[in-house]
Amino acid sequence: MYIAAAAMVPVLGMVGSAIDMGRGYMAQVRLQQACDAGAIAGRRIMTGSGITPDVQAEVVKFVTANFPQGSYGSTPFSITPTNQTDDTLDLTLTSQVDTTVARIVGVKNLPIQAVCSAKDEYSNIDLMLVLDTTLSMNCASTASATTLCENETGSSKIVSLRSAVATLYDTLKPIEDRFNTETADKRKRIRWGIVPYSMNVNVGTLLRSTNTNWVQTTGSLYRNALGQAVSPSTAHDSTWFANTFDGCVEERATINSITASSSLEIATHVANGARDLDINTAPNSAVEASKWAPSDPAASSGKSGSSTKLAYSCPKRARKLDTLANKTVLTDFLNSSTPSGEKSGFVAGGYTYLDIGLLWGARLMSSTGLWSSENPTVYHDYPVQKHVIFMTDGFMDPDVNAYTAYGIHKWDKRVANDASENAAKISHDRRVQIICNAIKDSGARIWVVAFGSSAGTAVSSQLKSCSSGDGYWFWAGDSTGLNQAFQTIGNNIGSLRLSK
Repeated sequence: MYIAAAAMVPVLGMVGSAIDMGRGYMAQVRLQQACDAGAIAGRRIMTGSGITPDVQAEVVKFVTANFPQGSYGSTPFSITPTNQTDDTLDLTLTSQVDTTVARIVGVKNLPIQAVCSAKDEYSNIDLMLVLDTTLSMNCASTASATTLCENETGSSKIVSLRSAVATLYDTLKPIEDRFNTETADKRKRIRWGIVPYSMNVNVGTLLRSTNTNWVQTTGSLYRNALGQAVSPSTAHDSTWFANTFDGCVEERATINSITASSSLEIATHVANGARDLDINTAPNSAVEASKWAPSDPAASSGKSGSSTKLAYSCPKRARKLDTLANKTVLTDFLNSSTPSGEKSGFVAGGYTYLDIGLLWGARLMSSTGLWSSENPTVYHDYPVQKHVIFMTDGFMDPDVNAYTAYGIHKWDKRVANDASENAAKISHDRRVQIICNAIKDSGARIWVVAFGSSAGTAVSSQLKSCSSGDGYWFWAGDSTGLNQAFQTIGNNIGSLRLSK
């Protein structure tokens, strides 16, 4: 009995130590979580002024919410963030957990400590918004994916899109405000580019303003609705470009042999003559096939007798990457009214050609392409993160009779050596995959948003594979969902990071 009684002390000590150590471990884990939460919250509102009372209060609020004083029997601890540099908030939390059973063997408390730092690791951000402005965007989100609506209403998807892009701006605005607290020679930036697309993209004026030789003056083979070759109704001279040209162009020379099983390597097709898939190479002034041709709907009517919004559509002029002075600049761009000097506002028209939108989004943001001098990979000693936000309310929807960036497919057969709609769709679908791969290979991230409550607008396997992976694609069934998707994208682009 005496031996057993004597043995109880170390046994109780071991059992008690296990219990107390378990409780101490849980306290340590939760204290570290509280430290991380407090550091991130404080750093999120910290500016060049360092640890202000507001920052201190924010850190205390989040630490206390995650680990109230006295948790797990811990002793009181101070919450005092510090910062050694302008971009880092440091925090150390030190306490101890009083033991219960382990006191028998003389262990009265267990020390716990959490050390964390939250660092502003934001890089420069280049955002390229590739936005669907096809005629179905005039419909409500409840409409079928194949429904086309002539007029915009208050419930139209394009109205929801304007709101969602504004939400994205609001989400990223705190980051831009933080950038603006830095000295001018070290200031990082957020740039916005926008490519409205349907069956064409309005980039002709951008091309000509960079180099007038990049757009042909002679034009391509224009055709009427009967497929008959016609000459341009108006000479493409400086007067025509100044007064008649709406800004859309026909794509460069291509090949019509791309099918569903064709290589996904863009270089392979460029080498075989698909100049339209060449994202980076500028035209050769001596080679007409390397240039774009001006779209001339007066010469190539297409789809005779149908809605003019379906026979031909030229969206609003694309915007190159640039900073925004304020939110109004963005909302003005997305307005349906036609600005002075432009041919169109941000309105819907035409069929869905996903590849033409992605192609010009890639060209306008490339650091090795037509505007390479404007798109550095490093700005003010900080790297540039590139993001494409690709939004559509449907799926590839070519029309062989419409006048598009590839002419009138029924007669020209530029992308497929078959006049059928199915052959055109297969080729254009494969081009989407080829272009998406090229964008991701360049280091940019692709965020995909499919919009509409119809089953036809759910995120297809093609769009999922176009994105940068799980977490980079979204389906939004209504306006609320679209706003949430754009807000989530903004939060992910602009997330703070723990540095330790």
